[in-house]
Amino acid sequence: MFTSPIGVLVVEDDPDVGELVAYLLRRDPGLAVSLVVDGQEALAAAGASPPAVVVLDLSLPKVDGYEVARRLREDPATAPCWIIGLSGSGHADAALAAGCDQFLWKPAGIEEVEVAVRAGLLRAAERAGPARPPVDRGQ
Repeated sequence: MFTSPIGVLVVEDDPDVGELVAYLLRRDPGLAVSLVVDGQEALAAAGASPPAVVVLDLSLPKVDGYEVARRLREDPATAPCWIIGLSGSGHADAALAAGCDQFLWKPAGIEEVEVAVRAGLLRAAERAGPARPPVDRGQ
């Protein structure tokens, strides 16, 4: 299981939408919510601090969301994260094939996103397995 705070990465190139989603998720003090605006930043942020859940716009500049999902799945450090793909024009099948665990059509309501994040936190915890106690090195 995760220890607090739990990382959630919001990837959205529309600043109004991204700020709103991040703001609403930040109401939960147990979540550490990061916001980035393109696929390149998403990969860098996830690589530096692997999140439990990624809320991923699939139509992004620089590196699209489908490619971000594929790369997150290829990296053992980020493979366990739960990826929620969002799109107003994409295809659910393509999102799932790229590595998204869930697909929401835009415009998704904030309650729908919050429920998806909560479910994703549970699933990501299951994937991560039980917490391991620190190793005693006898020092």
